[in-house]
Amino acid sequence: MNNPAYNQIAAILEQQDALAELVFGPQALPPTGAEKALNSLTSEIEQFAEDLANGKFHYAAA
Repeated sequence: MNNPAYNQIAAILEQQDALAELVFGPQALPPTGAEKALNSLTSEIEQFAEDLANGKFHYAAA
């Protein structure tokens, strides 16, 4: 799909899945590593929400 908002959401969800694997999977990071990864993802989600609120993404009528 060539929708920037959709692509950004898909990328965030992929990162969320990867983070869950790092936190809960067999190769789990120590708490500090997991915390850094979570903070990074949280920052990306907050930036996306800000971009969306500021009209960075536009949707074409279907």
